[in-house]
Amino acid sequence: MINKYVKPMFGITLPNKKEEVSEIYYDKKIGTIPQGNIDLRFDTILQDLDLPVLQAHDALNDAVMTAMMYIKLKQIKL
Repeated sequence: MINKYVKPMFGITLPNKKEEVSEIYYDKKIGTIPQGNIDLRFDTILQDLDLPVLQAHDALNDAVMTAMMYIKLKQIKL
């Protein structure tokens, strides 16, 4: 998301590796769901990971919730 705005302003993108939380979630869940229909909605992932839902549509809260998802997903062993 940030690169979308940084590139036009500065002509470069950030060097940070991109991590897609829904992709990490999918990779963790696909082995447990035989039909492969995995709900990747933000609220669904939060609920499944038993994380608190903060006030939506707020940039800071969205970033905090995404960070919590990322941390919890990285702790889950396959």
